[in-house]
Amino acid sequence: MTLPPSDFPAQPGPDPLPPGQSPPQYSPDGRWWWNGQQWVPNPQLGPGGKSKVAAGVLGILLGDFGAHKFYLGQIGIGILYLLFFWTLIPGIVGLVEGIIYLTLSDYEFERRYGNPQAARQRPFF
Repeated sequence: MTLPPSDFPAQPGPDPLPPGQSPPQYSPDGRWWWNGQQWVPNPQLGPGGKSKVAAGVLGILLGDFGAHKFYLGQIGIGILYLLFFWTLIPGIVGLVEGIIYLTLSDYEFERRYGNPQAARQRPFF
């Protein structure tokens, strides 16, 4: 026995866009999206991609021990943070870096830290 369509529970659909806003348009290859004025690169996490939220939270909560540096692949600086954690300076710097990571645009974070080799070549943050 099948029920008529009116007896099915309503499925929640996608959130409606505000009036006057169209859904984002992507290029056929998915690497660019139209923001209403120009084509902007669409950052995509690669095989070694890192999450800016994870890096930011690690920097804020465990920055004293350099957890965010180890996460981003900057092992040398992470060890330096571990050596000096007792001074509380790495904790302050980790807090600032965590905020910086969270305020970077997705594209800029991906450009700086998306590639493991590029992340290792960064001098500090």
